[in-house]
Amino acid sequence: MTETASEAAGDAPPAARRLMYWEDLKEATPRRHGPVVFSSDLLDQLLNLLGEKHPIHDSGAFAESVDRRQRIIPGGFIHAITSGWVVQHGGAGAVLGLRSMNWDYVRPLYPDTPFWFTTETEHSELIDDRCGLVKSVRRVHTEDDRVYAIGRLSVVFMRRSWRDTRVEERTRAKAGQRRKGVSS
Repeated sequence: MTETASEAAGDAPPAARRLMYWEDLKEATPRRHGPVVFSSDLLDQLLNLLGEKHPIHDSGAFAESVDRRQRIIPGGFIHAITSGWVVQHGGAGAVLGLRSMNWDYVRPLYPDTPFWFTTETEHSELIDDRCGLVKSVRRVHTEDDRVYAIGRLSVVFMRRSWRDTRVEERTRAKAGQRRKGVSS
């Protein structure tokens, strides 16, 4: 089933999604997603909302005058929609921060065109007992693997072991308050 990016933007209830920690992603196998379609209607909505109305994105006539088939999807939207799709369909990440992001746009991605993407962990390292770093490569491509864009991301994720320690500490603290007659 081909799902439009706008349909993917709110399907799964938050409770149904799995939270991914550094331990889940540090040596993860490549993940393939799609097909996704970024619709013309969604492009129009985002251009109006965010104001990125460069003629190559907003005007089919301009795009055709510079040898494009039609207007193209802005690169920043490609990153946003692929990240959002992963959260909606795979699980949110326990992200503490984005260290860096770099995209190479190999060829234009047009609205209403199905695309797929893969995310692969390239490198990971422990930062401390609280968090770890995951460097990944995201490839946006056609069904037969012709590349539209390649993104390299460096993201700091919370460690599950740190979360578990914090939950235990809060549970013990609440149990101690109950024994003393303090309610929360």
